[in-house]
Amino acid sequence: MAQTIKLKRSAQSGASGIPSTSDLALGEVGINTYHGKMYIKKDDGTESIVEVGSTGSFLPLSGGTLTGNLSLGDNVKAQFGASDDLQIYHDGSHSYIVDAGAGDLTLQSGNDLLLQDPNAQPYLNANQNAGVQVFYNGAQKTSHHLHRHRRKWLSDSRWAYCE
Repeated sequence: MAQTIKLKRSAQSGASGIPSTSDLALGEVGINTYHGKMYIKKDDGTESIVEVGSTGSFLPLSGGTLTGNLSLGDNVKAQFGASDDLQIYHDGSHSYIVDAGAGDLTLQSGNDLLLQDPNAQPYLNANQNAGVQVFYNGAQKTSHHLHRHRRKWLSDSRWAYCE
């Protein structure tokens, strides 16, 4: 079965450059060279004109709100900064946060900073105004508290106070 694509062209500016349902036949493509846009006639029970490639379904280049998930494939980097100084990505086996810039990588938290495994087992707890605890295999191994001595876990299963 042969298909025929019909084209209709306009160079009108403003709203008059947007075709109406009476301007296009079903299957006909309307091109407005002034706006640089293309339109088709849609009929899902009610005829309407649809702008092809409408920015209504895309985020604007400046600002905008993403309300769903952003899924990036393996080795696809989210890059930030003028020189891509900060990169976040997954290579299929490992996940990375890479700070290749001249400054520091700073993590900020309104309360405590917790580093945990996927099962919420702690690696490190940095408690705001209360100290830092380091864990191994779910057990606390070292601790440092403000205005206190540092404690170290010894191999014979006891704590020792260090200067």
